[in-house]
Amino acid sequence: MTETPQYKLIYFNLRILGDPIRFILNYVNVPFEDVRIQTEGEWAAIKESTAWGKLPVLEIDGKHQLSQSHAISKYLGKKFNLDGVDELESAKCDEYVGVALDMRTQWRKYWFEKEDQPKRENAKTEFVTVIAPKYFNRFSKILEDNGGKYLVGAGLTWADFFVALFFELFEDTVDKNLLVPYPTLLQFKNNIYSIPQIKQAVENRPENEFWRS
Repeated sequence: MTETPQYKLIYFNLRILGDPIRFILNYVNVPFEDVRIQTEGEWAAIKESTAWGKLPVLEIDGKHQLSQSHAISKYLGKKFNLDGVDELESAKCDEYVGVALDMRTQWRKYWFEKEDQPKRENAKTEFVTVIAPKYFNRFSKILEDNGGKYLVGAGLTWADFFVALFFELFEDTVDKNLLVPYPTLLQFKNNIYSIPQIKQAVENRPENEFWRS
């Protein structure tokens, strides 16, 4: 029997690109070292030891490093049978996570605008009235066509964790009622967060932000 590798996740004390990875490992009940960088000094001390000068990084058995949240989540999804049942379902996981990351790119236009308040408000309005409806309606249809519970196939995949986390992100940083007009999405997110391992992980996670303000 192959032993489970020893994992160390290195990321900032943030949720946005770390929690999808944490959720996967929590869900499959695999212990891991959750290293949360708290200060710029801590980050400066290890930055050059990372492959690309970016986090998150997953260390595997102290010998291998894997970077990029999408790649790490995909690796763990395949490792723990959370990547669909065939090549098409696996590709759909990548597609939906890629779309979620596209949404994040649009969200950043609002979240990182700190100097020009009118510009920030305009970016927020555009996200709420244009960007979110565009993507939320399509995700709603995807879920409805797939039975409402999961994004891909008949079972849970790593994409469900990633997309649900981004829905939480948008609720917390844009509008807590953002999902209310989309009951399918709200139910989907609530279903993922009611999984016992995920519920416990959320209850026990350190106080943090989604992103640096």
